[in-house]
Amino acid sequence: TLDEDRLEDSLLKLIQEGERAIPVLERALSDPSAEVRLAGAIGLAELRATSAARSMVDAYLEETSDAAPHFARLLAYLGEEALDAIEARMRDEIGMNRRLALAMAHLAEAGFDVEIEQLAQGDDALARTAREGLRRIMDARDAVALSSLEERLQMEGSSRLAARLEARLRH
Repeated sequence: TLDEDRLEDSLLKLIQEGERAIPVLERALSDPSAEVRLAGAIGLAELRATSAARSMVDAYLEETSDAAPHFARLLAYLGEEALDAIEARMRDEIGMNRRLALAMAHLAEAGFDVEIEQLAQGDDALARTAREGLRRIMDARDAVALSSLEERLQMEGSSRLAARLEARLRH
């Protein structure tokens, strides 16, 4: 079994090494252990290792463990380079990619919504994926707005609609 304390200690030491640790963390993305792969992604995100954006996108798309959603969130730390890597990866895709849509949703939430809205123009696979990412972030924002209402208001159709519209206008 993996010793989580040792993994955490190793990750902290690598992060303290800064840019010198990027190749090691990038190699961790292909480790047999899902925990090590996740630690590598966390380290790259923490270091804002934009040079590893394509590796992170590829690792995220290949991730089979329940760590995959975390990879999508961590990609947002790589900002525009992650968006560029997603766009490059989408050139190889035929249809809309749900995993990349989730990563785009996180990037939109991190402030790249205008860029993703621009990618959503058109009817190719990239545009469909960007639109799905925007839809996901709006659904998440609506859910947060609805969960903050009193329970009795959640049951009334007009109140639910008002909360959705207000949440959309605020964001």
